[in-house]
Amino acid sequence: MVFADLLFIYLFLPTVLGFYYLFQAQARNVILVAASILFYTWGEPVWVILLIFSATVDFHCGKFIASRDDARGRRLGLVISLVSNLSLLAAFKYSGFLVANINALTGARLPVPHFSLPIGISFYTFQTISYTVDIYRGRASVQKSFLQFLLFVSLFSQLIAGPIVRY
Repeated sequence: MVFADLLFIYLFLPTVLGFYYLFQAQARNVILVAASILFYTWGEPVWVILLIFSATVDFHCGKFIASRDDARGRRLGLVISLVSNLSLLAAFKYSGFLVANINALTGARLPVPHFSLPIGISFYTFQTISYTVDIYRGRASVQKSFLQFLLFVSLFSQLIAGPIVRY
């Protein structure tokens, strides 16, 4: 679904706004997360798992970094975050390019992976990395609520449009 889609303009957005203002403040973030997941699912449902996985890893890495007093432990949390996020991004964005070049250089016949790129993967990858980096540097406090963090990562109004924001 895209913002210019009539389904978005006349059904999705008015429904989300209606539910948002119908319920009290405590339920509003649940509504926004559910709407964001539905919006993201509209493109390719399987990639929601990747989005939630990435958010889960960085939520826990942030908690781990914040809980450690020693530089080595804090760095470990940051490295786990960076490696997991950048590995996923590289696998989806560059694996086909890498395999095609290996085949061209070596004459190998490795199968070139062909899969759709998850919508917004670069955006939410760098969004979650900014969170763990900000916690590591002491520029932000750790988020205690996974729901709040998932909303930060997945909010439909910025997920596919950007820009990447600092936590």
